[in-house]
Amino acid sequence: MGRVEDAARTANADEFIRQLPKGYETDIGPRGSTMSGGQRQRLAIARAVYQNSSILILDEATSALDSRSELSVRQALERLMKNHTVLVIAHRLETVLMAKRVFLLDNGKLEELSHSALLSDRHDMDTSNPAAFVNADLLRLYVGKRVRALIQVVRSDGGSVVGKSTDDGQIIVKGNPPVPPTNFVEVIGVADSDKSIRAEIWTNFGDAIDTHNYNQLCQLANSDFKHLFI
Repeated sequence: MGRVEDAARTANADEFIRQLPKGYETDIGPRGSTMSGGQRQRLAIARAVYQNSSILILDEATSALDSRSELSVRQALERLMKNHTVLVIAHRLETVLMAKRVFLLDNGKLEELSHSALLSDRHDMDTSNPAAFVNADLLRLYVGKRVRALIQVVRSDGGSVVGKSTDDGQIIVKGNPPVPPTNFVEVIGVADSDKSIRAEIWTNFGDAIDTHNYNQLCQLANSDFKHLFI
């Protein structure tokens, strides 16, 4: 069991596994049908770590995930890359930039790209989710535009949620979450004022998260490095 747990920790899966009804003995259904997309991805990485293969091929390992799940999977990939040769097939720029060497497959031809060329040309990176990372202070720069923000829920006022942003400012989120919100929630929507967001997507982030790191991400995404963000 020790080897199984070590593999799960490397894949960022140990914490959620221990929260399952029977921990590591829980039946998760055929092909992990009771798990979320991010959990299934991390379990797949854990299996690869357990098998101790010298070369691993990961096809779109961070696709179709919400922000928190994607972050967990990317952290797992970073650990994996320290001791394995990993071939990552991806369209998301953030995932591609994790690699030491980058190749573009275009019309049957393979071309090696430097990281600087990749950033300047952007090629065919996924731009399907252009919401800008913001905190309460940065929200004023994006009125009328699509944004994403992490808030700590302070109260719900029938049709809106009042939250504390990662910079300790207040953000009002308009709309009703599809499920009861946890302590921390990421919202994606349109900034309809410098104080409020009309939500389109709600993602529960649980009861604890490192808000400092998320706030640094917001600042980085609005600095000279904004070209790194989709």
